[in-house]
Amino acid sequence: MLKRLYVHNYKCLVNFEINFDKDISLFLGANGSGKSTVFEVLTKLRRIIVGEEKVENVFNKTDSPRWLNEREDNNIIFELDIEIGPAFFKYSLVIIHVDDEIFEPTIQKESLYLNDSIIIRSENGQIFLFNDAPIKFDGSRSVINRYTDYGSTFLMYMRILFVVRINPYEMVSTISKTNAAIKVNFSNYAEWFAHLNEKNRKGVSEFEQAMRDILPGFDYFRIEQAGQVKVLQVDFENKTIKKEIITYYLDELSEGQKVLIALYALVYCAPENSLICIDEPENFLALPEIQPWLNVLREQCKERKLQALLISHHPSLINFLAADSGYWFSRQNNHTRIEKITEQDSDGLSLAQLIEIGWIYGD
Repeated sequence: MLKRLYVHNYKCLVNFEINFDKDISLFLGANGSGKSTVFEVLTKLRRIIVGEEKVENVFNKTDSPRWLNEREDNNIIFELDIEIGPAFFKYSLVIIHVDDEIFEPTIQKESLYLNDSIIIRSENGQIFLFNDAPIKFDGSRSVINRYTDYGSTFLMYMRILFVVRINPYEMVSTISKTNAAIKVNFSNYAEWFAHLNEKNRKGVSEFEQAMRDILPGFDYFRIEQAGQVKVLQVDFENKTIKKEIITYYLDELSEGQKVLIALYALVYCAPENSLICIDEPENFLALPEIQPWLNVLREQCKERKLQALLISHHPSLINFLAADSGYWFSRQNNHTRIEKITEQDSDGLSLAQLIEIGWIYGD
């Protein structure tokens, strides 16, 4: 479980810290207040740590706060505290700009601790592993994945980090290969499903059973060969002619149907201990469809130790989650600031209504 995230000098996140103690958390606030920037940070850290991408390909000059151009401290700092069973990991990363005129980011410091014992530390071009002699490195990539096996649990956690903003218009039926990673917009859902169908049959079976209750007439997902590629198809019962099946390609379904499929697939098929970050899960859904999904999400978080971070403006999500695990984001002098949301009681109005009319947490 992600327990703490600290960010300094990344866009609007300056000396920003957020702590989590619930398995589901809700981010609320005006557009531009920094909610999606938190998700962006997690995505970039995953690319740096797991993908071992070069820092210069992940960060650019626009990532620095433009309103602090005269600052002396131009380091970008990230810290993660992650608890997985008895293991408590503390990760930190410091990125510096080598040249103020030409943006050349490099890693100045990086470290990973397990239960207060150091696993690996790099600083100023040297890597320190236990009592071994220092190893030189160029600071262009993370050292976590390359130089230690002791952080494998931490690395696995970062690999199963999901950050998504589902766009059903981009979801296609074609499968050129199986893919263990889902794209942010869910465009490669068919390839991800093909991977799940091979590696997680139990999760897929539970997912399909759930969809029979959610999508009227849904029967089964089917992967078929179509020329040089495979395609994901969806079988529905024909209510007009009994016992007959109608088959559709995934991209023939409505936008709402595709989003429902994506949301329930995440909940049922994400590995245990996964962190699932979803930006506006209610998009394209009918009003009655969000609450059943929320109920399943809460159930699966408890059963399989999932953690979910949600960004939403939906009344059902606000009333269901905000008072217990909501965070209000606001911009104050360009900085993002957060505060925990508390239950309010005013003439019988719901929390969502109070926020909507600006009686609480208004600008």
